[in-house]
Amino acid sequence: MYSFSPAHRIYRLRISGIGAGVMPLKQFLLGILMGFLFFVVLRHFFPSFYAAKFAGPRRDTFAQSLAGDGTSPTMNSDFILVGVLSAQRFLDTRALQIWRSWARRVPGRVLFFVADGTVLSARVRAARMPVVVLRGVDDAYPPQKKAFAMLRWMFDNQLSNFHWFLRADDDLYVRTDQLKQFLIGMDPDRAHFIGQAGLGNSLEYGQLSLGAQDNYCMGGPGVLLSRETLRQLGPHLENCLRHLVTSHEDVELGRCVRRHVGIACTWNYEMQTLFHNNASAGEQLFIPVSNAEPRAAATSARDAAMGARALLRPLLTLHPVKQAEAMRRVHLHSEALRLAEKRRICADLVATMEEMRARRKTDATRDGEAKSEAFGTNYQQESEGARFSTLMPLDEKGREERSVPSYWEYVSLEAKLLFCAHRPNCPKHTLETNWRRALGEVIGELFDRFNTDAHHRGRTLHFQRIQYGYVRVRPTYGVDMVLDMALWYRRFRAPRRAATLAVRRHAYVQRRFGHTVARVASILPMGGSDASTAGAVLRRPTPIHFVVALRGRPDTFERFAQNLMELHSVFGRQSGTLQLVLVLYSSSSAADDLRINATLARLVRFSFGTRTLRMPSGAVFSRGTALSAGVSLLPPDALLFVTDVDVLVNADAIDRIRLNTVRNCQVYFPIVFSEFAPWTWQNISQQVETVQQHQQRVLSLSPPSLPLSFHFAYGQRRGYFRHFGYGIMAIFRSDFDAIGQYNRTLMGWGLEDVDLFERVAKSHVLRPFRVPDPGLVHVFHPIDCVDSAQNAAQRVACEGTRAQSLASVDFLVEQFGPYL
Repeated sequence: MYSFSPAHRIYRLRISGIGAGVMPLKQFLLGILMGFLFFVVLRHFFPSFYAAKFAGPRRDTFAQSLAGDGTSPTMNSDFILVGVLSAQRFLDTRALQIWRSWARRVPGRVLFFVADGTVLSARVRAARMPVVVLRGVDDAYPPQKKAFAMLRWMFDNQLSNFHWFLRADDDLYVRTDQLKQFLIGMDPDRAHFIGQAGLGNSLEYGQLSLGAQDNYCMGGPGVLLSRETLRQLGPHLENCLRHLVTSHEDVELGRCVRRHVGIACTWNYEMQTLFHNNASAGEQLFIPVSNAEPRAAATSARDAAMGARALLRPLLTLHPVKQAEAMRRVHLHSEALRLAEKRRICADLVATMEEMRARRKTDATRDGEAKSEAFGTNYQQESEGARFSTLMPLDEKGREERSVPSYWEYVSLEAKLLFCAHRPNCPKHTLETNWRRALGEVIGELFDRFNTDAHHRGRTLHFQRIQYGYVRVRPTYGVDMVLDMALWYRRFRAPRRAATLAVRRHAYVQRRFGHTVARVASILPMGGSDASTAGAVLRRPTPIHFVVALRGRPDTFERFAQNLMELHSVFGRQSGTLQLVLVLYSSSSAADDLRINATLARLVRFSFGTRTLRMPSGAVFSRGTALSAGVSLLPPDALLFVTDVDVLVNADAIDRIRLNTVRNCQVYFPIVFSEFAPWTWQNISQQVETVQQHQQRVLSLSPPSLPLSFHFAYGQRRGYFRHFGYGIMAIFRSDFDAIGQYNRTLMGWGLEDVDLFERVAKSHVLRPFRVPDPGLVHVFHPIDCVDSAQNAAQRVACEGTRAQSLASVDFLVEQFGPYL
């Protein structure tokens, strides 16, 4: 434990009087002059020797209470010492989050400096945070005394141990890798005072007693001092603290450095980008996920966050990030940028290896002109395929892909729409979020490369918008992009200084997929009591309750029951895994009711768990009312799968229902594959049939006559994924009750699922999960929209579904194209 004295009492120098007659005055003055000259020569020619010998650590100056040694676990180096100023109320939040995030990658040490009397909590001690308690210093703001005391402690104790010293606040984020690359080429034995230069805000400009050539480094974005700067500054910190002119500690530090070291903060325009001070950027990077906000507001918030994330790419420091959660998210994005850079380096190395391998193969077989030409051609194609994807398919490495068409998709102006030909919602739909994010990352990387040597070329390029573009995904290689961009060309060097021109530029980009990397997190044991317990859990999956409302349609119900019995055969050893809750309305025909009852009896004989709820005779059909009534028969922890009798399910979909439905957290709304009318894609007839002929064909092809596996085939002409349907849902009974169940005021079919989905999307607790599920197929059936129980909105939705589900665009073009 070191003794500590307040900063204004540091090293008071007392000079005793020199008695006359001790030595001649000339000899005394000559000795003083010789000593001074020796000091100047030593300081000028051997600065590192002086720093180590004459400005060594005085470890009894400040008291130091450390919960750890401050050495970064991953970067044990003497490159930089980071001093973070914090206070009692922020030690458990901001400071602790710094220690858990960017402090782990500092190439040196990180120390947290706090005021006298600060109590270290159990969380701080458990994290082994290195905390230095400055005795005699309080948490008063502005922290002049604390900042000067921290620098004096560094001067006394660590001057000879580090090359660089960073003064930081507890709301500062530092990109440590970029900071090291920035400082690695500078000489720490020369005086450097680096940061974002400031002259005061608009209210204080001209009132800070700064000279014409004076400035200061703003304390918020961080202040860097070289070892030589701290060596010259350290002895004068007490004097500067006793002669403060303003209340701003960063202004006074800059004044002290200017007076005693003779340098000012770096006058460089780029420093405001490297040491970035933006009060809104840190908050934009932290977007609380709230399902209660409207969809449009959430989209605009995510777009703003993407713009703020782009700011992080060229930065060394970002200030302020006042929320601990925001600091964590900024760190996650910084790590993502770091990972992307590592992947780019790996991709470049792999491309270089492939190029060298091709060169070696070419050189080894160069025994004749013909062979040389042949292998030279092969090398050119191989290296081109390895390093950049051409617009045409490859001849050698792309042979296995010739059977699969390589589709290019068109991106419209400002990347708003995507025109496609082989996916759902084609030919035109809004550009997805993942594509917009990918385009934003590509554009950011491109312009970083464009402006890498901007100071040599005397110009900068700034992105304006995307004019148009083409994109495609090749699963074995990566993503290809052809972008036509409008950008601003700004020249800041003569002869056309400050000229701004609007120009266009093409960019051909390939983002290669990396190699698959897997890491085993845990291995389940296969023997012993623990294994038996784990196996018991695996052998008892959550039962799934199929909840279905039915009125009439005995043939369709027979096919649905056959599907359930096949699933029961797959999971036969797991008793109770699948169960059926059927809400039954009376049919218009007694014969249909008899056939439905016979199918139910078959299910019972097959030992398939079935519960039947019969609605009162003459009741008006309401899907929402029927399903809510059926759910009421089940316990709160029951996993519900609300479906229709037209939907077929395979075994893989059963697993996805369990995995994608989380109690008190997530509701699964799968996107099912919906078939078009069979006569539009079956090779039965090429002529357009009338409605009567179509109905006769549908009746002739009764559902049980076709194998169920016949429907699990996908194609653009055969059907489409119904992105606008929300009727198929997996949810727990407790979540179903908490969200308010279905709207029972809606009669007939339609809109009850949309109403429930909107309530889930706006919930603070539950989130909807949407994804195309190939294990769910909606078999085509004629849609009758003439229902007296439906309102106008339901009728419009029904007409739209019927029109969308009739036939594919390809079929319509073949039938009606010649007449247009």
